[in-house]
Amino acid sequence: MKYQEFINNILQTRGRFMNDDEYHERHHIVPRCKNGSDDDENLIDLFAREHFIAHKMLAQENPDDDKLAHAYTLMAFVKDKNQKRYELTPEEYEEARKVYAEKFSGYKNPSARRVIRLCDDKIYNTIKDCCIDNNISNTTMWEMLKIHRDFMYYDEYINMSECERKEVKSIDWNVIQHINRSEAAKKSGNGGSIECSSETRAKISAAHKGKNGINIYCPQLDESFVTIKSASEKYNICRESIRACICGKQKHAGKHPVTREPLSWVKLENKIC
Repeated sequence: MKYQEFINNILQTRGRFMNDDEYHERHHIVPRCKNGSDDDENLIDLFAREHFIAHKMLAQENPDDDKLAHAYTLMAFVKDKNQKRYELTPEEYEEARKVYAEKFSGYKNPSARRVIRLCDDKIYNTIKDCCIDNNISNTTMWEMLKIHRDFMYYDEYINMSECERKEVKSIDWNVIQHINRSEAAKKSGNGGSIECSSETRAKISAAHKGKNGINIYCPQLDESFVTIKSASEKYNICRESIRACICGKQKHAGKHPVTREPLSWVKLENKIC
């Protein structure tokens, strides 16, 4: 059976969308990496096993498409606490591992290590290929890979949760660079006086100041927020994770955009001064 037949059978027998009584995952019929839209006509609800099979079929029918192979291996190996991923059989796991080894782990060249460009998920076989395509020196690329700036080793990326991947992609490096320069200027005795645009100044101000009605606080960022939503949107951290920290169900949610230190969260009345 081909992929499109598989999808059509589900559409004909069950319909496009399911209610919330049973666990399901939403799937793009034409993948987004193939310019598939978010319109209802391009979406379908699948059970976890069906979702895995769909991505497996897409990868098998498009063997030269690394992005579809990437999506397939993510379905096979990456676990997300917010999703009840399908548990692979030993045979399915072995098959997925072979695809991963051939495509992404330097199987054909043991000394190679694949790199992913975070803005568009483009995957490079080697650091050298990535440097050439992006006109970046090897030294600069090594530094960027260390801090996950714009690029990451693919094997590190694939082991991140969905929330962590969104977080690392959302970092505003222009603001971070300005803050670092400002702090360096203070240390050198210049008082941190560095010219910047009003937009950048507003972002930096927001990064260091709270607002009226503040009710949560992050000690690592030394920053307060009016709501969990505002903290979540600014640093692209799952709201549920922040809420779990505040309730004492977990210790950390998200990482510091510069130091990568795990972030803890408390209610303002519990802030330790």
